[in-house]
Amino acid sequence: MDIWVLIPVKSPFKSKNRLAHLLTAEQRAQLIRGLLKQELAVLNQIPAITQVLVISSDPTVWALARQYGAQVEEEPGSQGLNKAVRRGMVVAAANGASGALLLPVDLPFITASDVTLLLNAGLDMPIMNAQADKLLTSAGDNGSQCSKSNISVMAICGDEEGEGTNALFLDPKTIFTFHYGPGSFQRHVKEANRRGLTVRIVRAPGLQFDLDNEKDWLIYQASTVNC
Repeated sequence: MDIWVLIPVKSPFKSKNRLAHLLTAEQRAQLIRGLLKQELAVLNQIPAITQVLVISSDPTVWALARQYGAQVEEEPGSQGLNKAVRRGMVVAAANGASGALLLPVDLPFITASDVTLLLNAGLDMPIMNAQADKLLTSAGDNGSQCSKSNISVMAICGDEEGEGTNALFLDPKTIFTFHYGPGSFQRHVKEANRRGLTVRIVRAPGLQFDLDNEKDWLIYQASTVNC
């Protein structure tokens, strides 16, 4: 199977405004570039991934992505996360991808094992007993004709609060409306149920932690000091 990973990245200088009282614009830009490098390096360790696609309007992000062998979708300008994700899914589907994993760039503790767990859940593969407590499954109406995908599963991992969506896997040919923003986790689950997809919820700490606010920054800083 051709599995793609899609990473939407807005301009690093316009990112992480919630940390503006702690970091300068240049420091925030460096942070985003560092997180992207780390994430791309982790994804390159996973044999199941066929291609990584970075969607961005920023030339510095394009250059960095290409250094790690990722394909780039050059946005003409910042069009918002949901449009960027949909744009990436169209590209993946047009290139024959049978599954697409959507990841944000701000996952400092991401690991290959976390990503593999999510992919296995999305591909409806058996889960090892030791991982069973990280996975919940709920079935939608699989008799629905709303989806044209071969994969009838959506795998999803929320953030630590269970509000946002930190990882989402499905067939890029699936007819699906994305709802990134406040409350996106529950909205994506409802959308999947409406489309007749089986929902598999993954709980992986490395995917649940996203670097978003001062509390997250302090945790991240403490982790780097302890390394």
